[in-house]
Amino acid sequence: MKKIISVYQKKIALRLREISLSWDRCHQLKHSINYTLLNCGKLIRSVIILLGLDDLEMDSNQYIDVACAIEMIQSYTLIHDDLPEMDNATMRRDKIANHLIYGHSIALLAGDALLTDTFLALSNLKISDHQKVALIHLFAQKAGTSGVCFGQTLDMINQTNGFDDWSEIEDMIKYKTCALFELSFQTIGLLALLNDEKLSKLAELGYLYGMAFQIQDDLNDDNLVDDINLIHKTNYHQIFGKEKALEKIDQILSQIEKLCIIIFGEKNKIFAYLKSTFK
Repeated sequence: MKKIISVYQKKIALRLREISLSWDRCHQLKHSINYTLLNCGKLIRSVIILLGLDDLEMDSNQYIDVACAIEMIQSYTLIHDDLPEMDNATMRRDKIANHLIYGHSIALLAGDALLTDTFLALSNLKISDHQKVALIHLFAQKAGTSGVCFGQTLDMINQTNGFDDWSEIEDMIKYKTCALFELSFQTIGLLALLNDEKLSKLAELGYLYGMAFQIQDDLNDDNLVDDINLIHKTNYHQIFGKEKALEKIDQILSQIEKLCIIIFGEKNKIFAYLKSTFK
């Protein structure tokens, strides 16, 4: 599995570098964009797309640009989230935050450019017009007021005041974290022309994985409680305890496994990959 994932990651990283060549004339902006975009991390969202397509016996190599588009939109969110007006973060993926290297204005424009060029990449896909419109609609939906932007708004409220109960936190995670995972899984369905029932299950799969991912991420960040940005934030394990949080992740993984079998078949590889991201 590690070898398969490594191949996907290298393909995506290579194509992102190729895409970045189109920004050569925007010298300073290009450096800011690439500083975040090419510091790839695990590429979980884009790997999900390629692995899911392969599980459905489709040629994932034809859809590398779709995988890159989701990484572009993810990188935009990271650059903007780190700004002083948002999370005021100083580090991202073991590197100094983008705005502290290139300045707030260039970082803001880099995020804007990535979001906009996401749709340029989608518009150039060699797929049917129907699929293209559906993908553009889905990407816009998950990035805007029905997705990440709304989720970040809720996160800022939580950062300032701290939420009182789990339902408020769950709502925040649904829009801020789950939205892009739902995007990954639903993209698979749109490209594979799956029926509405399976598209709905793919959305559920993205929601469940995003929820477990965030609960685990908050557990991993527990040693950062002295960070000023985390003082007021409330999360699952603060309300229910770490043991319950781990139980919740296991419970969600069980649901995810069942959905993966329904959508991708008994011999799917995608569940093993999803499960491995919690180790």
